[in-house]
Amino acid sequence: MLPEPPPPAGAQARRWSRRTAAIALVAVAAVAAVIAAVVIVTTRGGHAPARTAPPDTTVKTTPVHVASVTPYAGQGGSSDHPEEAALATDGNPSTAWYTQHYASAAFGQLRSGAGLLFDLGRPVAVRALNLRLAVAGVTLQVHAANDVGSLMSSPAVAQSSAAPSSLVVHPTVSARYWLVWFTKLAPDDGAYRAGIAEASFAR
Repeated sequence: MLPEPPPPAGAQARRWSRRTAAIALVAVAAVAAVIAAVVIVTTRGGHAPARTAPPDTTVKTTPVHVASVTPYAGQGGSSDHPEEAALATDGNPSTAWYTQHYASAAFGQLRSGAGLLFDLGRPVAVRALNLRLAVAGVTLQVHAANDVGSLMSSPAVAQSSAAPSSLVVHPTVSARYWLVWFTKLAPDDGAYRAGIAEASFAR
């Protein structure tokens, strides 16, 4: 029997091309199997996949009793509405203590400031002072000391310019007396004044 003639050159090229494609497919399948095995080992190796979450920043605090609260006039002028002072700690934000009405934000040039003095009855390391202001936009400072005479000479533990209606102060000192001192008033009811609707301390 005579041997079969060799296939045409084009047919042989197509046969080699199909064989090369088959080998390439087998190689790709093998690589995919290896990758899948690695993934399975990583996720099923006895540990849950790592997960990121924001840290727990909740701070547990204890309310601090305020023994008394009185208006503080500093070195000049009379006290502002002492009959209203207790309204700043009555637990009702719809009631408030206010300064007098003044002709300008600078207290009508009559004094340098006005505020409320809180006596906690003993030195307390306050972690939070929550203030709800009756008039937003004022400028205030918070002072703390263990005797009233040194309140204004001690550096402010916090301050706010154009303060919002609600703010929280996080002091880093321990003191018995705490003063919220207003140095600039804001427009309210046809004049200028400041006020505190609610103040609460926590340790």
